[in-house]
Amino acid sequence: MKKWAPRVLLAAALAGLSAFLLKGDVWTFWTWWLLAFLMGMVAMPVTGRLFAGFEDKGWMFSKVLAITVTGFLTWFLVTAKILPFTAATCIGVSVVCAVGCGVLYHFQGKNGIDCFPSGKVNLIYGEEILFFIFFLMWTYFAGFRPQAYGTEKFMDYGFMEAMMRSTTLPARDLWYSEGTINYYYGGQYFAVFLTKLTGSKVELTYNLMRTFVAAFAFVLPFSLVRQMFVDRLKGSLTGKKRCVPAVAGIIAGLSVSIAGNMHYVVYSKIIPWLQKLQGKEADSYWFPDATRYIGYNPDVPDKTIHEFPCYSFVLGDLHAHVVNVMFVLFLVGLLYAWMRSVRMREAVIMKPDRKQFWKKQLLIPHILLAAVMIGMFRFTNFWDFIIYFVVTGGVVLFTNIVQFDGKVKRILAVTAVQAVEIIVISYVVSLPFTLQFDSMFKGVGIAQNHSMIHQLLILWGLPVVLTVLLIICIIWEKLRGGANRSLYKLMKAISVPDLFAIVMGLCAIGLIVIPELVYVRDIYENGNARANTMFKLTYQAYMLFGMTMGYGIFRMLVAARKKVFKV
Repeated sequence: MKKWAPRVLLAAALAGLSAFLLKGDVWTFWTWWLLAFLMGMVAMPVTGRLFAGFEDKGWMFSKVLAITVTGFLTWFLVTAKILPFTAATCIGVSVVCAVGCGVLYHFQGKNGIDCFPSGKVNLIYGEEILFFIFFLMWTYFAGFRPQAYGTEKFMDYGFMEAMMRSTTLPARDLWYSEGTINYYYGGQYFAVFLTKLTGSKVELTYNLMRTFVAAFAFVLPFSLVRQMFVDRLKGSLTGKKRCVPAVAGIIAGLSVSIAGNMHYVVYSKIIPWLQKLQGKEADSYWFPDATRYIGYNPDVPDKTIHEFPCYSFVLGDLHAHVVNVMFVLFLVGLLYAWMRSVRMREAVIMKPDRKQFWKKQLLIPHILLAAVMIGMFRFTNFWDFIIYFVVTGGVVLFTNIVQFDGKVKRILAVTAVQAVEIIVISYVVSLPFTLQFDSMFKGVGIAQNHSMIHQLLILWGLPVVLTVLLIICIIWEKLRGGANRSLYKLMKAISVPDLFAIVMGLCAIGLIVIPELVYVRDIYENGNARANTMFKLTYQAYMLFGMTMGYGIFRMLVAARKKVFKV
């Protein structure tokens, strides 16, 4: 009882604080938190197998998995005209999925498989507290400006209301075009799915959905990077080192969900300070300037956008790229769990039965689920479909290089087949959307404008430098002494978390470079040609950089054998 008393008191204090801050709206807030808790717990028989190597068995990722599976199945059945889009359908599909998880749990118990994080009560309790705190914090902040007014809020709120009234998907176009919504509306759909599932109203859940996502933007990077550091320090988590994984996870969570870029530091702090030293009047600063810098200062025709999650959460738009944050973070965690599971077992490089070999490579649960999610991105945020197909491909390639002992033909063959598998599955699962969607894509153009070097350095210099230093640090550590000089031997010597951090960092750098070379031609081509391309690519780069830096900063200190971690 003495052990549980502080935990119960903290939970009660947070419940009381939420009631005090949110007043009448607290019931909907509690309902959503409790729903996420229950759905995540019920989905643990599946999540626990996918994230088997995690200390928490993927507890936080389980919430997103449950929402993804139940929401996607409901959407698929509704768009295929099998079921109506009603609260009863949402509840019914969720109950069927819960029963399926219950049956799976029964069989796992008979086989001695434990998919719950037994013995990790403190970790699960801590993660739930963090999730509740950040969910409450963002919900309280949203209450200062709850109106769906300005920017793209009209459209986002309108989409939700149109789907809330509709029993079919896509819903009728709210602009009276006499057609249906012609947009990747999946983000708003999941908000409406949860609204119908909980019996809530859009006037409350419009803001609650974006604060819900903001909470996941902290806890998912926290959980992933914390586990990466546990894996990296396995066997030496003693003394002060025990707190390193949690601290690295917190830094990653803050980097993804709350931090901004160096534009604020330079233009709000350093330059005004220098101006004051010179006796000049300091320039004023407005926080959106950090997302409208290239093309605006100095003012040139090449107007661009380079947002980051915290700005989106403050701005209040419930747009496609915002809701998809929790889904792409889940996918990143899933890919790490797969890479980790592959490295934990011996690769079979002899010549087994050819049929069995290919069956094994094509029926990998992690890859199949990744393919479905990438297909889902076509209607939640189309840009993420392309981005995370490439990120997934990078993880698959790096993993296969190590898995098949550097045998080039087998690596290329398996990677190519798995890439085709992902493409085919992703296209099939998204057919109910793509068959009714009129794309605005007009091809790819060569970038005629380019960002100034100092602008790129201000926005991306810090994460790029830290990422490059991390890669150099890891490679130098393995090459020292003249060993591991072949690519395969080098990658084999690199630990799983190090290798995954390298993949994330390289993908993030690539996403920064691409808008300087090419852009997607769309309706913004006249005067803002690179805007949408830079916006959607660098948004994902920001999140990948956040997790890479959270891991990399402490990893470099460990690699450099700093006395900071001396027991």
